Amino acid sequence: MGEKYRMGGSHGQKHNPYIKGKYGHLNKNDVVFTPDWLCEKICSMFNIVGDVLEPCKGEGAFMNHLPKNTEWCEITEGRNYYDYNKKVDWIVTNPPYSDFNRFLEHSFNLAENIVLVLPLSKMFKSMGTIKSIMNYGGIVSVHFLSSSKAGFPFGFPSGIFHLKRGYNGKTLFKELDLEEIKDNESICSRCSKKVNDDTETKWSEEADPYCSNCFKGNYAVSLTSEGGRE
Repeated sequence: MGEKYRMGGSHGQKHNPYIKGKYGHLNKNDVVFTPDWLCEKICSMFNIVGDVLEPCKGEGAFMNHLPKNTEWCEITEGRNYYDYNKKVDWIVTNPPYSDFNRFLEHSFNLAENIVLVLPLSKMFKSMGTIKSIMNYGGIVSVHFLSSSKAGFPFGFPSGIFHLKRGYNGKTLFKELDLEEIKDNESICSRCSKKVNDDTETKWSEEADPYCSNCFKGNYAVSLTSEGGRE
């Protein structure tokens, strides 16, 4: 799979035997491929140094922008996150939705800082979840964005959350700044590849053959996917 291409959820990959074969046995709500441009943006927002872990690697979009010594887990490649017990300075990922509370608790045991991209409603889904966050420390910042801009299928907004152990300060809550995306660039909402408008005629040649939405040279229509992979 070309590293510069990113895909939607496994249930949207009807023509993709690679994705259906690798992820088809998982809960479809736990399979999402975060677009590369968003991973790059997230990794540039924080001073991610020291020991770093990507616990849900998927196809490796975050790994392309994290420090070279970043360790990773991926259930489909035989590295189960819940078997990982090394303490780290940072965890950065798009977490699984169906097992979110367990994921959070394990992350709290391991990491000093946790950066997650997920729906706002998932982080605040219950008082138990909120209390577990406050027992760990607190939320340093939340940068929210329209889920459709990231190619996610839900109508409610998503957020980039920075959680920090022992933090008791104020929480920054603001919209994610996407203005740095150049005016002459567009993002394929099918495979999330950035292209210049003047190269759109070459799109069908560059379309990801493993992206069911780019399949057969189609482009520029909404991607749909559901949560928890990169």
